[in-house]
Amino acid sequence: MAALGAVIASFLTACQPAKETQAPAITTGVVMLGPASNYRAGTVSTQFLERFGIVVTNDSGTPVVILPICPRDGGIVAWDPKHNAFVCPKDGSTFDLLGRPLKSSTQAALRAMPAVRGADGELSIDLGKLHAL
Repeated sequence: MAALGAVIASFLTACQPAKETQAPAITTGVVMLGPASNYRAGTVSTQFLERFGIVVTNDSGTPVVILPICPRDGGIVAWDPKHNAFVCPKDGSTFDLLGRPLKSSTQAALRAMPAVRGADGELSIDLGKLHAL
């Protein structure tokens, strides 16, 4: 009987929806992103997503920092490499590498701005400016 209970419990746990990603606590300050060579054209880097809530993309040579929050419903959009787009799990809206809407009920883009290249060649982003867009 205990084994049956364990099977049912594991089945119910597996059927629960995944938790939605939480917005990061750090939303101000300058984040050092590293050298531009870390972000080749056509790529997406989620290495700063968990801590700072940002994604670095490069559509065609210029690294861009995106705040992946759906402008329509505030949901966290996820990068879907299969469709080469950011996808909102709540309403199905999709956005390209630059955060522009592809399929959306709104024409608003994701908040995005080019990374700033310092004199030493390192890229950075001011989170306060990105969140203020």
